[in-house]
Amino acid sequence: MQMDLPIVAFKTSSMKRYIFLLGLSLLSGGCQEKKEKLVPRYQSLTESVYASGIIYPRNAYKVFPLADGYIANLSLSEGEIIRKD
Repeated sequence: MQMDLPIVAFKTSSMKRYIFLLGLSLLSGGCQEKKEKLVPRYQSLTESVYASGIIYPRNAYKVFPLADGYIANLSLSEGEIIRKD
């Protein structure tokens, strides 16, 4: 026994319209800008950076005495502001 399959006939205008709409929907969907949503979160620090080097100050002052000798008595404390009279 042999079965005959029914032949489905499409109108060419409806088939063209279907293909056009399918292509249009694929193109319009592919051109949308994908937005990635970023949300901050708290977490433990898992990476550390170790480096070696020398730290230099922006402003450095070198102080030189006008006379040789030792300082026997200092009437100032560290961090005090002094002025030349």
